Amino acid sequence: MESHSPVEEPPQKASNPLYNLLGSIIAAITLVLPIYITSHYSSSSALTNTSLSNPGTVTVQR
Repeated sequence: MESHSPVEEPPQKASNPLYNLLGSIIAAITLVLPIYITSHYSSSSALTNTSLSNPGTVTVQR
C-alpha cells in the first residue's frame, strides 16, 4: 500500500440549461406567490366581497 498515492478529483456534474431554467421558474414562483396572495387578501377590495360586512342579517332557528 502506497502512502503517497495521487488523489483523484470527483467528476464534475454537467449543468443542463433546462434544469437551470426550471429551477429559476420554481424559485420565482416561490418568491412571488406569497407576496401576491398577501397583497390580494389584505387589500380593501377583498374585504368588501365577504359576508362579514353585514353580520346583523344572520338568523338563528331553534
